[in-house]
Amino acid sequence: MVYTNSSIQTFLTCNRKYYYRYIRKLRKKEERPNASLRYGIASHMVFESLLLGKDTKLIAEAVALQFSRWLANATTEEADDIRTECASVLGMMMAYKKVWAAQTAQMQVIFTEHVFSLNFDEFCIKGKIDAAVRINGEIVLMEHKTALRAADEYFFALDIDNQISIYTAAMTDMGLEPSYTLYNVVQKPGLSLVNVPVLDENGDKIVNDANGKRVYTQRGKPRQTASKEEGYTLATTIESYPDHTKRVYETMLADPDKYFMRRPINRLSSQIHDCFGEIANIHHRIASAPDRPSCWPRNKAACTQWGRMCPYYGFCRANTMEPQGDDFETLKNPHTELEEERSTILAKEGGQGVGGLDKEAWPM
Repeated sequence: MVYTNSSIQTFLTCNRKYYYRYIRKLRKKEERPNASLRYGIASHMVFESLLLGKDTKLIAEAVALQFSRWLANATTEEADDIRTECASVLGMMMAYKKVWAAQTAQMQVIFTEHVFSLNFDEFCIKGKIDAAVRINGEIVLMEHKTALRAADEYFFALDIDNQISIYTAAMTDMGLEPSYTLYNVVQKPGLSLVNVPVLDENGDKIVNDANGKRVYTQRGKPRQTASKEEGYTLATTIESYPDHTKRVYETMLADPDKYFMRRPINRLSSQIHDCFGEIANIHHRIASAPDRPSCWPRNKAACTQWGRMCPYYGFCRANTMEPQGDDFETLKNPHTELEEERSTILAKEGGQGVGGLDKEAWPM
């Protein structure tokens, strides 16, 4: 039996959803990522690429290519949102690079996006570590996250977060015991496209009267402000995507402590021991559960997540174990996040640091 942090969290959220996804290995056909997942995937591309010292122009091209793939399968309603998300990620990328440039320069990359497997008697735990680096001679595990709000309370729950314990154990199993985990969190800017003034060829705003005629001052210069009393309105248009990228960059850079947070998280051996005790207990519950609906309880609080209905809701609501119709496919590997390994191991203990980086390793 194979477990990942994602599958364990799914079980804890809803037993029935775990059964459909990881026991039956069912996935809805042509299931498109939602906005949160799209932003997270693209942001991880940014974080990894900047850590590896990639050129921002190449990173931007890779991000745009990824969003163009999502756009090709998007509905009409999703298309504008996807374009806005792409512009937002590019603005975030430029601000992120500037905020963390000095700290990143002090890091020696050991590996990125590395898949691991911890084998136990009855099960194994797999996962993908975002990055491992050396900082001032210490081995440090890096975990990248994006969040709607990255305030102090975001970090409180990390003391009982099993993912950090699992990844720390995996690093130790590789012979690379980390001194701590550097939790790298970016708060999403949450900015939408706005209306902006229309400018003429000279860069002046355009103000029109009630008849649609442009208004000038007594000195013959274009008026620059609207007036409700006089019936003057400012001509506006929707913000362009490049302008949105610039606004995201300026907004995030103006308040870096709000949008960019890095915190060291330590793990004691006792915490790691407790973590695997919990996972062993979960395994025994799963392994002993018969193939009957009543043995896989449903959680109504999990029917919607991130604004979307659970893909299994239809036949789950009917309390059946079989999907109706042909909307679902059976996966060979339900842990799809592990299928593509882009690990670039640059140096193990006693290695040569970043000097061994394969410049063609990253799929640009």
